[in-house]
Amino acid sequence: MKQKAILKKAMKLVATIIMIITITIITSARTSASQLSIYSKELIDSEIAFEVVTITSSIDKNISDRALLSTISGTKTTEYKNISGVTLWSVSVTGIFTFNGSTSSCISCSHSTAFYNSEWSLKNAIHSMSGNTASATATATHTVLGIPIDHTKTVTLQCDRNGNLS
Repeated sequence: MKQKAILKKAMKLVATIIMIITITIITSARTSASQLSIYSKELIDSEIAFEVVTITSSIDKNISDRALLSTISGTKTTEYKNISGVTLWSVSVTGIFTFNGSTSSCISCSHSTAFYNSEWSLKNAIHSMSGNTASATATATHTVLGIPIDHTKTVTLQCDRNGNLS
C-alpha cells in the first residue's frame, strides 16, 4: 500500500513538472523587430514629391497544436514629402499574419492616415485582407488655388510562408 502511495505521488510530481515545462514553452516567445525603408520620387501637381515606404515588423514564435506556428505583425507606411523633405501626409496598413514555413495567412488588418499640411485632407480610407495580404487604400484631397484634387494610394503588405514581409 505504501509503495502505491509513493508511486502515485511521484507520478503527480512528474506530471506537474511536464505541465510546467509545456506551459513555459508554449507561452514563451522570441521577439525581434526590424525596419526597412524604400525611397522613390513621383511628380505631384508640378512639384517633385518623395514617397517613403517603411515596413516595421515584430515577430513572435510559439508552439501550438504540436506544430511550430509563428505570428508576425507589421506596418507598412507610405509618407509623401515635398521637395523640401516636409511630410505632407501618410497612409499605413497594419497586418497580423501567421506562417509555418509552408503557408502564410493574414488574420487581422487595420489602417491609419496622418496629415501634416493644411492643403491636404482625407476624403476616405478603407482596409481589407485576403490570403496573405493586408491592404489599405486612402484618397487624399490636395487643394490647389482653391480647387480640390484627389490622390488615391493603395498600400499592400504581404507575408510569405517564412514570415518575410514586403
